[in-house]
Amino acid sequence: MLCIAVGKYDDAFRYGELSLDLLKMFRSKEYVPRVYAAVYGCIKPWQRPIRETIEHLKKAQEIGSQTGDIEFACLNANLYSGALFFSDAKLPEVSKLINDMINMMTSRRQDSMLVMLKPFQQLTLSLMESTKDPMTFGQDIEDVNDALKHAQETRNASSIICLRLQTMMLNYLLGNFEKAGEMVAEIEGMDFPPPGIESIFCKFFIGMTHLANARSFRGFRRIKCLSKAKQAIKEFKNWSLHSPHNCLPMKFLLEAEMASFRGKNKKAYEKYTAASALAKDAGFRMIEAMCHEHAGRHLCRAHNEPLGTPSLKKAASLYKEWGAAGKVKQLDSEINKKLMFRSLEFQL
Repeated sequence: MLCIAVGKYDDAFRYGELSLDLLKMFRSKEYVPRVYAAVYGCIKPWQRPIRETIEHLKKAQEIGSQTGDIEFACLNANLYSGALFFSDAKLPEVSKLINDMINMMTSRRQDSMLVMLKPFQQLTLSLMESTKDPMTFGQDIEDVNDALKHAQETRNASSIICLRLQTMMLNYLLGNFEKAGEMVAEIEGMDFPPPGIESIFCKFFIGMTHLANARSFRGFRRIKCLSKAKQAIKEFKNWSLHSPHNCLPMKFLLEAEMASFRGKNKKAYEKYTAASALAKDAGFRMIEAMCHEHAGRHLCRAHNEPLGTPSLKKAASLYKEWGAAGKVKQLDSEINKKLMFRSLEFQL
């Protein structure tokens, strides 16, 4: 874990493998939840595909429940649901799993874990449009605020940053870049990174938010956003050397957005194409949909609506398959406006 914190991913992987060998050698079933949480939840994502960690985290959660290690059973449940969300699982499946985990944690009074999991459920429900106001986590905004207040009172840095990450992701995906930027500023002001796979996606959404805001900002604020985005791209270049399965799709998408911003249309389209192919291969439903969405907007900005609109439709189709009805509704509205504008231009 310390090796991960200082960027020594190969050393961390070796220590992780050693811990698994020792666990197997001594047949210490009671330590499985603790070792698996560290290895498959925090170390493996820096070397191996996320999908390879899912069954191990599920197993660790089940063993923890059987052996009475409830704290680490709940921690593995959190890591398991996060891995499912970011990989190829559909949102209704993730939502059902999280709901089951919330019931289990509530019955066993695992308040510290509920702090992170309840807002994560609200993120999922908001994307599925199962709340009245998805931009504010719907009717359960009090749960989110209470979770944040509890995390701040207990000085639980991990919970605070996970809460901010979930809010940032929701606002970014639904197009509220200003609010996403506020969450980015708070996350960047914290010294404690989120664990494992969430750390990778956190940096990705930070970079994407800076690039989105660079389009509307001017002067020093734009320069600052671009500088932060470049830092994110630089980190992904390094991370991709160690974990290409998990990091390359996001690296190419960040580079595509930067090229698009700079008006390098051909380079941007090549990067979008590579990013979508890699995301599909990695099983990242959300990232694949985002690739087509951003490629479509890029093409429309470059006055290539005949290619841009189908790309946006492809994104909407992928979001629909993922189960993100709230996002599909927003994107369909954008597509209809573009089609209407094209129709008016044709008539003129």
